[in-house]
Amino acid sequence: MRAARIDANQPIIVKAFRDLGWTVAHTHTVGAGFPDIVCSKSGTTILVEIKDGSKPPSARKLTKPEQDFHQLWQGALYIIESVEQVYELHRSLFVTHDRKIESPDRISIDDATEAEWDNAARAFRKNSAKSKVPRSSP
Repeated sequence: MRAARIDANQPIIVKAFRDLGWTVAHTHTVGAGFPDIVCSKSGTTILVEIKDGSKPPSARKLTKPEQDFHQLWQGALYIIESVEQVYELHRSLFVTHDRKIESPDRISIDDATEAEWDNAARAFRKNSAKSKVPRSSP
């Protein structure tokens, strides 16, 4: 197995998926352009390539193996750079206006507004900053 580096934001992105009820498998060590994580929820499975949104665009580009994999993959594959994008993706896949949803801070709400989701994202980041998540070393 190769020693694979992870993006600095990978732990917080994984936590956001898990807090929203997703099962997450780390696959960043697979290589050959395979995405960083595989996520599953309610019969939906997606591949996720994590890029660090705090880096300049040139540092967030897909590598050649990643580009090749993305071009050939026929299933759901997303590039995620932030916790907000996790929430947006989750909403686009699972939230409808005719059923109850649960926000990331565990407050049950109907028809969540953008402001409510933004507040939940801020609360999540604030709580996550308090608990240091260990990162693997390169």
